[in-house]
Amino acid sequence: MRILLDPIYSSRAPKCSSAFKFKMLAERILSSVEDAQVYWRIPDWTSEEDLEWFPKHERLHLLRSNHAKSNRVL
Repeated sequence: MRILLDPIYSSRAPKCSSAFKFKMLAERILSSVEDAQVYWRIPDWTSEEDLEWFPKHERLHLLRSNHAKSNRVL
């Protein structure tokens, strides 16, 4: 089973409520569905420091993609 997660980010992932919900969802899927491959779109402006926030799993694939950056201070 392949699952694509594509949240709308309001801020950097570690500070975004949507990203937090998707993190919990990804962890649940990966722990309960043995054949699941989870693909998670992340903004191309995600820093290396923020990448440490994402779950580490061999079936989780982070896909950098072009997401508009908010005018807010991130």
